[in-house]
Amino acid sequence: MRKFTAQLRQLLSRRKQQIGKRDSGAPDSLAVLVGDEDALKQLLHALAYTQDEELSCAETFALLDEYAELMVSSVEAKALMPLVKHHLDHCLECRERYEILLQILQTT
Repeated sequence: MRKFTAQLRQLLSRRKQQIGKRDSGAPDSLAVLVGDEDALKQLLHALAYTQDEELSCAETFALLDEYAELMVSSVEAKALMPLVKHHLDHCLECRERYEILLQILQTT
């Protein structure tokens, strides 16, 4: 839920800035998303896949090396660390870090 809330704030802020250039009385609500279809799709996707318990990027990063080592050793890391898996499935930045770490481990 923290990730969803952060994304919502980011989208609202960006959209309010865009509208604010045209209208100084821009509302601070979901109404500012109207007209930004991509942002609305991102928001709905985040909402659909938000779980009651989620890891932040910092929490995921702290567990990333352990998760990658489990994946390289053919252990079911997905089953042992489902919150890390879920975060990586929905966070491009963390997934990119994970893939780099995984490549390094696979070449050594």
